[in-house]
Amino acid sequence: MNHVGDLDRALLDYLSRSAGFVNAAEVAAALGTSTKTIYRHIDQINEQSDEPVIQTIRGKGARLLPSALPDLSSSNEQMDSASQSSLERRNQVLEQLLFRAPVKMSLDDLYTEQYVSDATIDNDLLYLKRRLAKKKLVLIRTSNTVHIEGEETRIREQLSAVLQNMSTITTGGTIEGITDYDQQFITRQVQVIEQATGGKLAYPYNVNILSHLYILIQRVRRQGKVERLKIVNSVEVRKLMLQNMHLYRLAEIIIGNTENYLAKQLPPEETDYLFQYLISSRIDNETPNVKMLSYSPKVHEVSAFLINYVNKHLPTAHIQQTTWRELAGHVAPLINRLENNIAVTNGLLTDIKREYASLFEVLAEGTQQATKKFALPEISENEIGFIVMYFARFLEQQDHKIQTLVICASGIGTSELLRVKLEKTFRELKIDQTATGLFTDIDLNSLKNTDLIVSTIDLKGSQYDKLAIPKVLVSAVLSNLDKEKIRHAIKAIE
Repeated sequence: MNHVGDLDRALLDYLSRSAGFVNAAEVAAALGTSTKTIYRHIDQINEQSDEPVIQTIRGKGARLLPSALPDLSSSNEQMDSASQSSLERRNQVLEQLLFRAPVKMSLDDLYTEQYVSDATIDNDLLYLKRRLAKKKLVLIRTSNTVHIEGEETRIREQLSAVLQNMSTITTGGTIEGITDYDQQFITRQVQVIEQATGGKLAYPYNVNILSHLYILIQRVRRQGKVERLKIVNSVEVRKLMLQNMHLYRLAEIIIGNTENYLAKQLPPEETDYLFQYLISSRIDNETPNVKMLSYSPKVHEVSAFLINYVNKHLPTAHIQQTTWRELAGHVAPLINRLENNIAVTNGLLTDIKREYASLFEVLAEGTQQATKKFALPEISENEIGFIVMYFARFLEQQDHKIQTLVICASGIGTSELLRVKLEKTFRELKIDQTATGLFTDIDLNSLKNTDLIVSTIDLKGSQYDKLAIPKVLVSAVLSNLDKEKIRHAIKAIE
């Protein structure tokens, strides 16, 4: 497949035609996107190169470094590769080698659409060899062939990363460069998952599933056989399987569909592998995706450790320990992925690092400490990014809600009905207390943290009148006018 993400290519082309630094806002306007997206793609491009490809300086903008310009050592290269950086070419070569691994490929076939010198090929393969060595994969070159050897899980991990960097799969689920039949089949499997779970796969989890199925299909097709995965399911994951048989059966269905589509039997490990993705995904609906009645001490301890670490090292954090169970639903499959070298790609990683810089930094250190304390394999930045998303939600949940006292003219039932209406309509409110009538025995000192009083009784002249707390007079039915008054009060408080 000979392609690079459209935006990456456009960005590199634009910078290659510009002299010196270009303001990011100017680039964004020219390419029809945002400056935030431009910086995200710059980060992605630089992360995949031994040396920076694009230089950015605050106040100046961005420029393409001379070392990143294409090799123009021949007229053919000048004609056909002028718009292609060495990074793009290397990603294309790596993609082909990974899809065929461990099958040998001739250099002629590998560079059939590339007009480059022998020296350029030597440099490409040396770069790829060093890059793969960091991921415990080996690139082997003979006189005229080259291939990659290593564990299947590591090969797929690298394929996922390459496809992500090349923007092969869009956030909308379109896979670049494949047949309509393959696209329809893979999209249909995601729909089967969503129909079975009654929700929608959130981004980037949907892309992980799409990428996983795409890689599986292409690996089988290009090799002509199926390499077995080395997966050892922990006691924890076996418990997850038993308690989430709906997801395990779903994985069996998807793999069965894939076998029928490829007309080839797949190893049973493929079901376990897909199950790992399913229990690690977030599905947007009102019920939890993963059911877990109990967790091992290790999962409990890791979850509690991370919560304590964030509370200790992030000044604004005061996350309740009771949230450990929600975090454990992610930590249990995470530990199994680490022990089986199963990697998931986080398409939001750059945005997460930019948006939650302090939290990411704290959790990067916290997870490193956790790996030492609990003898865990190294936790990648992709995985840390997913953990950050959990903690970001915890921090949002801990954000101060507007503590509200509800007062009704008569009947505790009326007060409770109004409370339910208010909490359903206004998520910003937390109904701290309810009272019936003006003379309810409420200690005014207990209202020191109350931010708002909503009452169906005029409070003028009452014991509440002297309190410096905003008050909103409403009817018991909570009309649209009442709701509007409350919205104004909330806005003023916030």
